[in-house]
Amino acid sequence: AQVQEFIVNGYLSLPPCPTLLHSHHVDISKALLTAFEDGDPGNNLLTRCPQLWDVLEAPQVAGALASLLGGEGYTLHAHRRAHLRQGGSKSTMWHQDSYKGSSWCGGRHHEPTTLMVMYYPQPVTRSMGPTELLPGTQYF
Repeated sequence: AQVQEFIVNGYLSLPPCPTLLHSHHVDISKALLTAFEDGDPGNNLLTRCPQLWDVLEAPQVAGALASLLGGEGYTLHAHRRAHLRQGGSKSTMWHQDSYKGSSWCGGRHHEPTTLMVMYYPQPVTRSMGPTELLPGTQYF
């Protein structure tokens, strides 16, 4: 059912990992905020917050990645960036996230070859301005 949902909508929303305690997510949140104290950590996020590996390796996340990418032989892309927005900041305009145009990417595929993972260590409300997705636009 989850693979079908992904094929139709272009995204999959997973519930919080039952194997990770609430306190672990709080620790991750603190580590992420600390990483930004010295400036934007850029793509160095996993180095600055190694607790994120626990999320990526949680059974339901690892299982979803393996199911969607065709096994456990996938690699983690070097782009591991957190986007921290301050309250009251202007929103980012609608745009298409992809690696299209990169030297190693020939464009869109009807089979997933790359996935972007978004993780929120706390509940997110609409008033917080979370990332918005437009279902069904992944093939265009």
